Amino acid sequence: MINKKSKLKSQLIQQKVQKNPKLLTDAYKELLDEYKVDYKDRDIKKAIEDSILDPDKIKQQQQQQQQQQAMQQSGSSMSTGQ
Repeated sequence: MINKKSKLKSQLIQQKVQKNPKLLTDAYKELLDEYKVDYKDRDIKKAIEDSILDPDKIKQQQQQQQQQQAMQQSGSSMSTGQ
């Protein structure tokens, strides 16, 4: 029951973030500000801003993950004969 509940919670969060990826990027930005994260290396800062703090990139990554999960699920169904 707990596993099912956490799985549903995770799916709900993913759906909300898919509809509005800015929710996630804003949360990341708040955490970085709260902990006063300072980047010593400009390349690291740029990589984080380009991948983690970019709502469009997050949406793209989620779509890729969903496609991979769908392919894995269809592959496991085929291998089990379902």
